[in-house]
Amino acid sequence: MKEEERRYIAKYMEILRPAANGMICKEGKSDACFLIVISGQLQVVKEQHGISRVEGEIFSGETLGEVSLIEGQPIAAHVIASWPSVVLMLKKDAFEKLCTEQPKVALKLLQKITSTLSHRLRSSTTILAEKAAA
Repeated sequence: MKEEERRYIAKYMEILRPAANGMICKEGKSDACFLIVISGQLQVVKEQHGISRVEGEIFSGETLGEVSLIEGQPIAAHVIASWPSVVLMLKKDAFEKLCTEQPKVALKLLQKITSTLSHRLRSSTTILAEKAAA
């Protein structure tokens, strides 16, 4: 993606600066969004039966919420800053506006998201195959 296209997408995004332990997204909320971690670290936390469990960590340069953005589904887990962080957030309504106003740029973003999801799926498939073979 070209620098100009990235800058254009950034105009539709919000900049978040959560403190350590700051809640960015709450599980079950209908605020579908896509996150890019600029600096810091985030934790993905699921709650079941009153017990919180860290499901994963998202580091600087990584993304989160691709499926939520595309499907518009409620947020699947809490997203909490591990320490002070800077995060870009693209909400579903802003993404739809981007699609209407700049469809070619939106398509490039979707291609990038699709590539990321495809890579994650291949990695998961490899891990599952290795576990099944063990």
